[in-house]
Amino acid sequence: MSDKLFYEVFISFILGLGIYTLNANYFLVGIFLFLICAGYFYFTYKGQARSSFLQILICLILFGVGMTWAKLRTPVMPIFQADLVSVQGKIISIPDDDLGKTSYVLKTKNYNVLLTEATYEKRQMGELVNVEFEVLALESQAKNSNNKNYIEYLLAKNITAKGKVTSFESLKQPGKFLNAINNIREYINQSFNNFMSYPESGLASGLILGNKSWMNSSLYNDFIKSGTIHIVALSGYNISVLVKIIRDGLIYILPVVLIEYILIIFIALFLLMTGFSVTGLRAGLMAIIIIVTRNYGFLAQKDRLLIIAGTLLLIWRPYSLWYDLSFQLSIIATFSVLFLAPVIDQRLARKKLLANNFLRDLFATTFAATIFTMPIIMYSMQQVSLVSIFANLIIGPIVPIVTGFNLALIFTSFITPLAYIVGGLASILHSFILFVTHFFAGLPFAQVQIGLPVILLIIIYALFTYWVVREYKKLES
Repeated sequence: MSDKLFYEVFISFILGLGIYTLNANYFLVGIFLFLICAGYFYFTYKGQARSSFLQILICLILFGVGMTWAKLRTPVMPIFQADLVSVQGKIISIPDDDLGKTSYVLKTKNYNVLLTEATYEKRQMGELVNVEFEVLALESQAKNSNNKNYIEYLLAKNITAKGKVTSFESLKQPGKFLNAINNIREYINQSFNNFMSYPESGLASGLILGNKSWMNSSLYNDFIKSGTIHIVALSGYNISVLVKIIRDGLIYILPVVLIEYILIIFIALFLLMTGFSVTGLRAGLMAIIIIVTRNYGFLAQKDRLLIIAGTLLLIWRPYSLWYDLSFQLSIIATFSVLFLAPVIDQRLARKKLLANNFLRDLFATTFAATIFTMPIIMYSMQQVSLVSIFANLIIGPIVPIVTGFNLALIFTSFITPLAYIVGGLASILHSFILFVTHFFAGLPFAQVQIGLPVILLIIIYALFTYWVVREYKKLES
């Protein structure tokens, strides 16, 4: 399949899905996108032979398939007849424990509900329960949420109701497999808590498991202001660091083919242990595709890999396209690292501005990701960090080292004297990351409040993407 046809086919499906999932406030955006695509097909195939008709027909069919699929995947909003509802269901998310306030998603027969419960008791993913909850309005936002389309954000996660638990009864514990996963996760958290103090232990949990419940509002805002919140999310970078450490550790004792199968199993189990976040799924999915198709040219192209991974995630959760900032940042940042970073790196090398390859690559990657994600952050959060590049240039090289110490602590926590040594060294590095975060967040010019209209956002990314792809092709040639 040619690149042109590949892009047309996948973009047609995504466009159909995207136009259907736009809410009424963005009706003009849907018309704008449709007119752009119609203009593209008109000027591309104007005056060509009838054979081009088949390509246009295929794209129109896939556009319709995208809209139909989005309609089928749109959750039905439940109608409650009373303020208190009793229901049976299974906990399908990793419970988020925040000082006696636990939140989790409960899957019932007809809907998924986001529940909060005042309890210090442990709730487990996969647990079958009976609950009674007080129905809350979907508009009531969670802590640290800046999402102005909060209802659609919940729809992106297949959540159609919210509630406050008033009565809880456990009917059945998770199965052996899920119970083992829960125990491993608990063991990892205990390893950090036993040999590191707070907040260093929480940061370690964030780096390894993507856990953010340990952060209070002040600390969360510091990570936002300094532009370093991605290091405590389950980002593709964190997963790639873990995979690289495992691969480098096994390369001298096992065959490469066997290592690749081990990595696939590790990624799958790791994503299950971390609750299958959209960001983690995207990174894990791309890693698995790369491993499986390493020797096959059709898929082993990074632009196609990114589009395939993004499309698969949208098939699973269509509303993520517009309303899940985590998904948007994940795709945009990955694109910038794959295509914009090499362009910046090559220009720096040509002008001999940074002689060291490692530092040049680090700067190019950080600068590319920061610049390319800035418009979507301005649109979604109405603010942007001006110190992100500098903070990430300092923290970036330390993250792989810290991750290595965290893994070492997990595997040595049963050897108390050694674990205290490893935990002490890890604490120093975590403290340095927190110090850098606080320092840059405390600067008076760290953050600027600025918004961006959605139409302008689309135009900026269209022009920016066109320029990046053109420059990257020049670099390849």
